[in-house]
Amino acid sequence: MKILFYTHNHLGDTLLSTALIRDLKKQFQDIEIGFQSNYQAVFDGNPNISEFDNPDVSVKLEYTPFSQRTADGGNLFEGWRKHFEIMAEVKVNYGPEEIDLYYKEYEKERLFDQDYIVINAGNQSCSEIKSYPFWKEIVNKLKRDFTIIQIGGSEKRDRHVPIDGTVNLIGKTTIRDLMRLVRDAKAVISPPSAVSVLATQKDFHGVNAIINGTREPDLLTGYKNSMHFGNVCCKNYNKKSGCMKFYINNPLTMKSCFNVKEINGKQYPLCMCVDPDVIANKVLEAI
Repeated sequence: MKILFYTHNHLGDTLLSTALIRDLKKQFQDIEIGFQSNYQAVFDGNPNISEFDNPDVSVKLEYTPFSQRTADGGNLFEGWRKHFEIMAEVKVNYGPEEIDLYYKEYEKERLFDQDYIVINAGNQSCSEIKSYPFWKEIVNKLKRDFTIIQIGGSEKRDRHVPIDGTVNLIGKTTIRDLMRLVRDAKAVISPPSAVSVLATQKDFHGVNAIINGTREPDLLTGYKNSMHFGNVCCKNYNKKSGCMKFYINNPLTMKSCFNVKEINGKQYPLCMCVDPDVIANKVLEAI
């Protein structure tokens, strides 16, 4: 059987799907699996992916409903698997909760010789509720001991402002370079994003620091090597009435955040206003 998967336009979604594909291929060795995504470079060298025409089945990969995930427990890896199990009426034998990436020989070399920390100090226009206001303070604390590499997208929807004291690679990395940068970092610090998902690859041995807030509670990003920061200011994760309704109403406003804090004349989600010294100190201790 030939199965063609496709998914949303987010890099993190494509990365998470690699674990499901790995588990399916191990369990059903006779199937052929194809994938369509805006981020096909993720699958370079992946032996579980085939190219073919005329698939027998086309499957849109989605998560199980948000309210169900928070009720049942389990992180985003399980979200992919549960959706597929419900749709295909088949039980998946779960493998490790890590993304499945493959590197060419030259890609196994480090891009930077020195020890460094990667930060994803920004957000997309559709996810302002993930914004964190104290990146500069974190950088000032960490740059004494490590090179700080700032990454991020450069498309219209991306909001990444360069921070003094960092190596500015915003919009300057390919997907494959980003994979390598995260793999060899001492730590990555990011809101829930593709960067925190990349830190689940098996060759990453650093610290995965995730500034969650309540947009995605800790249980959904409970990845290996991860630590979580966020002030839980509301416990309603329901799409219709809680933080998650941010994506249903107007995604360019803060109207869906019940608790905000004003800092330097701008409002931020209270859940994201974590003391930057706490984050920096915990990361340094873990390294």
